[in-house]
Amino acid sequence: IYKYFNVEVTEFTVEMNPESVSVEKLKCFHEAKVTRVSLGVQSMDDEVLSFLGRVHKSVDVLKALDSISSMGFSINCDLIYDIPTVSENDIFSSINKLLVYPVDHLSCYNYTFDTPFLEEFKMVEMQTQMEYVIDYLADKGFYQYEISNFSRKGKESKHNMKYWRMEDYIGIGISAHGMENLDRGRIRYSNEGTIGDYLEEKHVKKLEYIHAMEALLEDIVFGIRMVEGVDLNKLVLKYGRDMVDKIMNDVKIIEDEGLICYMGAKLCLTKRGQLFLDYVQQFFWDRFYS
Repeated sequence: IYKYFNVEVTEFTVEMNPESVSVEKLKCFHEAKVTRVSLGVQSMDDEVLSFLGRVHKSVDVLKALDSISSMGFSINCDLIYDIPTVSENDIFSSINKLLVYPVDHLSCYNYTFDTPFLEEFKMVEMQTQMEYVIDYLADKGFYQYEISNFSRKGKESKHNMKYWRMEDYIGIGISAHGMENLDRGRIRYSNEGTIGDYLEEKHVKKLEYIHAMEALLEDIVFGIRMVEGVDLNKLVLKYGRDMVDKIMNDVKIIEDEGLICYMGAKLCLTKRGQLFLDYVQQFFWDRFYS
């Protein structure tokens, strides 16, 4: 990329697991102008890590953070809360241990049963720890700018914000995905095949065309993940007043339920709406599929 294109790198993130961090790799990343490392921590309690089936221990995280911080990378750490049988004190303790280091971004995800793992707890009644996590991080100087992401001011994840705002991105390499916006719709593509196919330019570039109404709904469904909300004026400029009104006419239903609100020209989730994100998103998708 540096050889063939004139690019100014503002953010270059590499994802790593704690057990795979080495000084040699970090030196390689530094030479390649990587600016940011995202570390899959999940918890700083060894019993919880074992319960989750993770292969690293908390000492591996500390060693990794020592190496990463010593080389001046911006640091994100992934954490999980709402873990079955695990109290909220685990994530608070994990946050405190991580913030000894110059961590400037935290991605905090609630545990979801999207695989058979821990399936025996799926129907157990649990109260989410989400609101406690948001308040605790605010006290630590991390503001919530997306439903699962928190940062110090100016340290928001640039590449993730592009995805939530449905902006163009390029997928390079096999299994990579990319997206290009058109006047009203968009094209999404994926590179399918083997690495050998890709090197020989024999891979398949699979295209998916997203027409205007579906693209509009995607803009809303992904955009409301951002705490700043979705700018309806921009949607009107892009898709036209009639199309936006067609979607927004029904929004009073979830507005009356206290799940969504207007902040000027922006449509935003309420605090209660954040707890029911899946329901709100499905509400909009139902406007498309009905």
